[in-house]
Amino acid sequence: MAALAGKVALVSGAGKNIGRQIALTLARDGAAVVVNGRSDRAAIEAVAAEIVAAGGRAVPVLADIADEAAVARLAAEAARIKKMDSQVAGDADLLLMPDLNAGNMLYKSFNYIGGGDCAGLVLGAAVPIVLTSRADSLQSRLASVALAVLLARPAATA
Repeated sequence: MAALAGKVALVSGAGKNIGRQIALTLARDGAAVVVNGRSDRAAIEAVAAEIVAAGGRAVPVLADIADEAAVARLAAEAARIKKMDSQVAGDADLLLMPDLNAGNMLYKSFNYIGGGDCAGLVLGAAVPIVLTSRADSLQSRLASVALAVLLARPAATA
């Protein structure tokens, strides 16, 4: 059985170069692949066709990951491929990470690659710890503090 059987990989920039190789490798290892590109439909369709011809599962999705609506379509497609039947599949408002490094990588991806604003907290201490970066926008910093206040309130009144 392939190491990634049952998993869905969403690869942006998958129409050429490194992104293409990543998509092909993930498919070879058993993952179903959402092959994403920003502007070259023919390229992502060719990569998806190559994966399918080799016996894998792939779907091309043309979308700019800096566009919020396009990211929602990508996430919905990944959820559909994974056969997830849920009201929040592909539309989560909160993401929990297993450790600080994973959270930091995702947070930076959202902010710097996706152009989004996020709130960052570390939970598990007596009170939430606000985690921001020097480069964060004012909106991200305020969102982090606001979320910390909301989460700390029940602990303070208990």
